[in-house]
Amino acid sequence: KQFCAVGSRDGRCSLQTVLSDAIRGISTIGGFAQAESRAELCCTWTMELGCASCALKQEERYEDHGGDEGSHGVALAGRGYQDIAAFHGVSFTSFWRAKDDFLDAVHDCRDLDINFPALDDDTALRELADGFRCLSMKELFLDCVGAINGILIQLASVMERDSSQAIKFYTHKGSYALNAQAITDSRRRFRYFCVNCPGSTHDSVAWMYTTLFMELEKSGICSKYFFVADSAYGDNIAVCTPFTQSAKLTQEQQDFNFFLSQLRIEVECAFGILIQRFGIFWRGLRVSLDNATHIIGACMKLHNFCIDH
Repeated sequence: KQFCAVGSRDGRCSLQTVLSDAIRGISTIGGFAQAESRAELCCTWTMELGCASCALKQEERYEDHGGDEGSHGVALAGRGYQDIAAFHGVSFTSFWRAKDDFLDAVHDCRDLDINFPALDDDTALRELADGFRCLSMKELFLDCVGAINGILIQLASVMERDSSQAIKFYTHKGSYALNAQAITDSRRRFRYFCVNCPGSTHDSVAWMYTTLFMELEKSGICSKYFFVADSAYGDNIAVCTPFTQSAKLTQEQQDFNFFLSQLRIEVECAFGILIQRFGIFWRGLRVSLDNATHIIGACMKLHNFCIDH
């Protein structure tokens, strides 16, 4: 219950409230018994994730417990596990145990789940479409229900025990990465994500390996609803993409691309906010592939929480 992230000073919108039931059984964090240590370690993994809004709460706690001013920077910097463990005077094992407890609590909390509405749920889909309609100049796009795109999440390395074909994770950017596919709504909240392809996978191929694409292929979506994406997703079912070969486009086609970009940009902004908010993504993740997916999902859930509150 010591993991308190975003919210006002009176705690009305704190993550502690949302996660209280999910982590009720955690009486200590990583085996720390002293109350003062627990207070200092309440945001251990929030610091590792690097959430700036969480850091503000952490600063208040350090002030309450006599922490020195220099310690505040740890929460803002997204430091590595060695720095955080040394700062608190604990072992690496205790740090990773605290990390697992925190991520499990986030994923066990049903209020934070990310679920795209059923493809036949007209009411839920219409709510999504209304949000994008307000963003569309002159309301030209009335039935868009999501913006699709992919992002490369950098990995420090890929161990043989994780994958026998590590070369597939090596990208054109000169680093190892995972390809994360996501859909956002008009408020830049993640409504769907899937991380099951290596970084060298093209976005259109990675999208075809998602469960939502397979569901679209099997049952389809109401004919009037569609997604928006960039040109990499061309020829995909229910996905509206811009015209290519800009040098040869007519004025009408250029206008179409302009108005479409007003909706597509929401997913790009969501990725930018996610990376900027969580400093753990500022460097390659030094975890297994399974743990990397776990971390990405938790950060997306907390990203939504920050927007909602």
